[in-house]
Amino acid sequence: MKVLYKAAARQVLLFVLLLLAGVSLQVAAASIGHEAQNRLAEIEREAAESVYTRPEKAIELSNEAQLLAKELDNQEVLTSALLTAGLAHMRLGNALEARDYLEQSRELARHIGSLKGEGDAENHLGTVYFEQSQFDRALQHYVKALEIRKAIEDKVGMSKSINNMGRVHHKLGNYDKAIELFREALLLKPENDQSGRVNTLNNLGLVYRAKGDIPSAMAVFQEALQLAESIQSVQGIAYSMLSLGETYKLTGQLTLAESYTLNALAHYESIQYTHGVAYTLFRAGVIYAEQGESAKALDYYDRSELTAEQIKQKGLRRDIAWEKAKIFEASLDLPQALSYLHKYISLQESILNSDLHQKILILQNQHELEGKAKEIELLHKDVTLKNAQLNIQWLLLAVVATFLAASIVFALFMYRQNKWRKNKEKELLSATASLETANQRLSQLADTDFLTRVANRRRFNKEFVAACRQVAKEKNALAVIIMDIDFFKEYNDHYGHLQGDECLVQVAAVLQDTFLNEECLLARYGGEEFVVLIRGDCSQAFQYAEKARLYIEELNLPHLRSAFGRVTCSFGLACFVQHGMPQELLAQADKALYEAKRSGRNKVVQFGFGSGE
Repeated sequence: MKVLYKAAARQVLLFVLLLLAGVSLQVAAASIGHEAQNRLAEIEREAAESVYTRPEKAIELSNEAQLLAKELDNQEVLTSALLTAGLAHMRLGNALEARDYLEQSRELARHIGSLKGEGDAENHLGTVYFEQSQFDRALQHYVKALEIRKAIEDKVGMSKSINNMGRVHHKLGNYDKAIELFREALLLKPENDQSGRVNTLNNLGLVYRAKGDIPSAMAVFQEALQLAESIQSVQGIAYSMLSLGETYKLTGQLTLAESYTLNALAHYESIQYTHGVAYTLFRAGVIYAEQGESAKALDYYDRSELTAEQIKQKGLRRDIAWEKAKIFEASLDLPQALSYLHKYISLQESILNSDLHQKILILQNQHELEGKAKEIELLHKDVTLKNAQLNIQWLLLAVVATFLAASIVFALFMYRQNKWRKNKEKELLSATASLETANQRLSQLADTDFLTRVANRRRFNKEFVAACRQVAKEKNALAVIIMDIDFFKEYNDHYGHLQGDECLVQVAAVLQDTFLNEECLLARYGGEEFVVLIRGDCSQAFQYAEKARLYIEELNLPHLRSAFGRVTCSFGLACFVQHGMPQELLAQADKALYEAKRSGRNKVVQFGFGSGE
C-alpha cells in the first residue's frame, strides 16, 4: 500500500513540475513577444513621422512594419502601417497605389471593429480623389468619414473631415459654403489640435483671397502665423508666411512678399520638408521675376526644378518651364524660350496622360473590388470562427495550468511590475524637469539679442502685433521709437568691428536704464538700430526719447569720424491717433528717424511735428 502511495505522490509531483515549467516558458515567450511589439510600434511611429519629409523612407519602414505585424498578429498596427503606406504613395503622386493601401487599411479596420481606423482611411481616400480632381468622389468619402467620426465623438477627426469638405467647395468655387465649413471646423477643434487650427485658418484665408477680400485674408493669415509661432509649429509658420507672401505679391507689395516667402523657405528647409521647399523656391522665383531680377528668378527656378524632379512633381516642373519661357521671351532669347515652351507642352501632355491612365485603372479596380468584397467578408467570418474554436481549446488547457501556479507567477509579476513602474516614474519626472528647463532656456535665447542681451526683432514683432490688436480693439495709447547710432559705419571703419560691438553694448545698457518701465519694450531692430514699444502717450514717449538721447551723449564715447566728436543717436517717434491704424506706427517712426538724420542728427523727431536736441 505504501508503495502505491509513494508512486502516486511521485506522479503528482512530476505533474506539478511540468506545469510550472510550462508556465515559465509562457512567461518567457510573453517577454520576447513584448519586446517584438515594442519594436513594431517604434517602426510604425518612425514611418508615420517620415511621410511628409521622406515618403520613400516611410514606404520602406511601413513595409517592414506590415511584415512584423503579420508575424505578431497585431492587426491594429497592421491597419496603421497600411494607412501610412497609402499616405506616402499619395505624397509621391502614386494615386493607384495610395488608394489600394488605404482601401486595405479601411477593410481591415472594419474587420477588427476599429471605427477610428476606418474613419481615417475614408478621409484619406477622399484626399486621393481630391488630388485627382474627382471632387464628387472626394466629397462622398469625406462625408462618410465625418459620419464615422461623429459616431465615436472624435472631434479632431470630425474637424479634419469638415476642413477637407471646405477644400472641395473652395475648388468648386462655392466660396461662401467653403467659409461656412472652415468656420465650423475651427469651432469644433479641441485644444490639443492647435496645429490643425493653423492649417484650417490658412485654408480659410485662401478662400477670402480667392473672393478678393484681401483684408480678411491678411487678418486670418496673421492669426494663423501668430498661433503657429505660439505653439512652435515650424511647418505651420512656413505655411502661414508663404500665404502672406503670396497675398502681398497679389497686392503689389513685392518687398514684403519676398521677405515672407524667403522666411517660409528657411523654415521648410529647417525641417527638410521637400515638397514645401520645392513650391516655395518656385514662388520666390515668381516674385523675383516680377521685380525684374531675371538672374535671381532663374536661379530659384533651377533649384525648385531640381527638388521637384527628386519628389516626382511633374506639375511643378511644368509651371517652372512656363515661367522660364516667359523670362527668355522677355529678354528676346527666342531659342531658349522656344525650348522651354516645348518642355512645358511635353510635361503637360505627360500629366494629362498619367491622370487619365490613373483614373481608368481606378475605375477598373473599383469594379473588381466590389465583386470580391463579399468573398473576402465570408473568408473573414470563416477564419474568425476557426480562431474562436482554437482559442477555446487553448483556454481550457491554460486554465488548469494557470490555476496551480497562479500565486507564484502573480507575486513575481507584481513585484517586477511595481519595481519597473517606480523606475519609469523617476525617469519620467527627471526627463520632464530637464525638458521644461531646456524649453525655458530655449525660449529666452530665441527672444534675446546675442550681443546686447536686449530683446531681439523676433520678440518685438510678436509684442507689436499683440499691441496693435489691443489698441485697435480698446483704443489705448501706443507709441514706437526707432533710434539709430549716428555715423556708425564710420565708427566701425575707424575703430574696428570689435570696438563697434562694444559701442553697441554700452548704448544698449544706457537704453535699458532709460526704458525701465514695464510698459516699455526695448529691442535691437538690426545693425545699429534699436526700437522701443511704449504703451503710453506721446508726451511720455517724447520725454523718454529725449532722456535717452542726453544720456548717450553724456557717455562721452569718443567718435573722431562724427561731427559731434562723440557717439550720439538720432530718434524717430510715432504715436497712435484715434483715426489712424496702429500697424502704420513702424513706418511713421522710420520716416521720423529719416527726418532726424536729414536735419542734422543727434535729435528726436516726432512724426508730423518738430524735433528736440
